[in-house]
Amino acid sequence: MDAQGPGPNLQDIQLQSPPLADEKPIGSPETQVYEVISPTEPNDSQDDSGGDSEGEFDKAELHTIHPQNDDATGPHPPTLFRISKRAVTAMHDALALANLLYAMPTETDQDVSKVFEEYQKVRLPAVMEAFNYSQGISKILGRGIFGAIYLYVMTHMPTWLWRIVLANTVKFRPQVGCLKAIEVMGNLKQAVTLSGQKARVIYEERLRPEHTAASI
Repeated sequence: MDAQGPGPNLQDIQLQSPPLADEKPIGSPETQVYEVISPTEPNDSQDDSGGDSEGEFDKAELHTIHPQNDDATGPHPPTLFRISKRAVTAMHDALALANLLYAMPTETDQDVSKVFEEYQKVRLPAVMEAFNYSQGISKILGRGIFGAIYLYVMTHMPTWLWRIVLANTVKFRPQVGCLKAIEVMGNLKQAVTLSGQKARVIYEERLRPEHTAASI
């Protein structure tokens, strides 16, 4: 049996970042554009046997996003902001649920149900806001003169105006309440979350000397 030769040299392997989940790169790197796929509205005419049509991509809208200039090969800034908003919302959902579970008084079925009801009440407004924003952008981009105007405004928006747009999003910086608090940086005041506040109270209470001595 012949011995196998040495494996490939890791220095010769070029690592490339995979494209984003809802983006499809097209063309060469010099003239690359992105088709941003957004799910269509549910089809009311579809019968029940065809399954739930919500979120399906068989009839998805394709919005072609061209780079701003020859050097920019990534997706459009509004597209990046829309995708990052989804990711941030998902992380905030996970943090809120973790904080509420940590602050849960007991592990009974009643308390578990109460935690998830409170979680839905706290996070549903933020989720709907992100969803409505994404749907609004999908309806505007690539549709006639309104899409062209929107793209022009977003690509030529000055930095100071971008800061105003992002200020409402950046102020929501929740932390894990069962871990040591991280010092808040920057001049923008951090919004207080109900789930984080509950978990922080329990965490600080368990760090007290009398609580530690009683648990030993």
